[in-house]
Amino acid sequence: MGTAEARHTREQEASEGPRAFREFLAVVTEQRRLDPSLPIEVIMAGAMRSYPQQAESLRDMAKYLAAQGTDYGRIALLEGRREEFVAWVGQHYSTLAEALRAAGPALRTVDDVLRVIDRFLGTPTVTPTPGAGEKPVQALYQPLDDGLLGSGAEASVRKARRLSDNSLVALREPLGASPLQGQRDKLLAQWKEEVRLWEQVSRHPNVVRLIESGTNPHPWIAMELMAEGLRSFLHRKDWPRGQPPVSQSLQWAISLCDALGYAHRAGIIHRDIKPENVLFTNEGVAKLSDWGAARHFLGLSSGLKGSLPYAAPEQLPPSGEIDQQSDVFQMGVVLYELFAGRYPWTADGAHPLDFTFMDRIKDPAYAPPLPSRWRTLPPGLDAVIMRAVAKPKPDRYYTGNHLRDELTKVAEGRA
Repeated sequence: MGTAEARHTREQEASEGPRAFREFLAVVTEQRRLDPSLPIEVIMAGAMRSYPQQAESLRDMAKYLAAQGTDYGRIALLEGRREEFVAWVGQHYSTLAEALRAAGPALRTVDDVLRVIDRFLGTPTVTPTPGAGEKPVQALYQPLDDGLLGSGAEASVRKARRLSDNSLVALREPLGASPLQGQRDKLLAQWKEEVRLWEQVSRHPNVVRLIESGTNPHPWIAMELMAEGLRSFLHRKDWPRGQPPVSQSLQWAISLCDALGYAHRAGIIHRDIKPENVLFTNEGVAKLSDWGAARHFLGLSSGLKGSLPYAAPEQLPPSGEIDQQSDVFQMGVVLYELFAGRYPWTADGAHPLDFTFMDRIKDPAYAPPLPSRWRTLPPGLDAVIMRAVAKPKPDRYYTGNHLRDELTKVAEGRA
């Protein structure tokens, strides 16, 4: 290619921009128009997650920015290997989000945001030595003999006493013998990610509080001790007419959606919302628990991380893009159970014993009966719950805060 032809090509790219990058700009611009209250880093996260779907998106983005004179050569070097780029941004998301928040009102255009991101390209990741300088968990906590609270495939949760002040906590530790080194490294990385994300949301009053954590002699987490889970809470025999009052259930729903929205505003997706992960204090405060499947908006693609009966359609094979709207769907299924007293995707409303429910979740023509078929509900509540479990994403609420706001209108009689 001659010099004149090359210059013409660069000028053409600079004036028109490649198709994929224009689509990226359109996604960001449209979302800012729809919800100006969303932080720019959350909008960027959603756009960057959708953007790599285009086959040449990162290469086009690099070409376009290079044509604009922006130093984005490091992305060009990736030659379209979008998984590496998305993984890098995921690793540095906390630092990145902090910088974006600090810039605040100065971020008026996408280019402003990209300049902030560009400053952090190449920032090294520092990984601390596991257990270095830590006391072993046995020196800090004493598990109680009768304190088993739950057990899964990889870990158990027990009631334990903190030796420093005799307070009671829930202590989660891995099951079985120590894993091989390769497995240990993987588990340690997963544990670190869970702790990092949980710490960002733990301050919310409706998130189970993370007290402390460590890696000596294995990864462990001490968390707020809760009284019981939503499923057993709903089936208490002392509820009037066998179910909690609707007004009380609405307050629980609003507080849980507020916690979910808090996570979404931090760029975090829970991915495993179900009754077992909604816990209550002795005072009856509802809280979201178990952030082991959580991830930042960036670094996500597809596939199921969570529980099949509460999966959104896009989480089931053939899976699609997972984002905060997948959380909204999962919360909608939990709310359906909370208000209708039934699971929405089985014919008899019972918790599924086989996999036929998956066909109903994926079938765009199937909708469960309105929750008000099973009990009297306030005006507007049916519509809110059914929109939360809408199969097409454009018909679904965008974040936990949107769902919270609509539930609040129902509670205040404004629906």
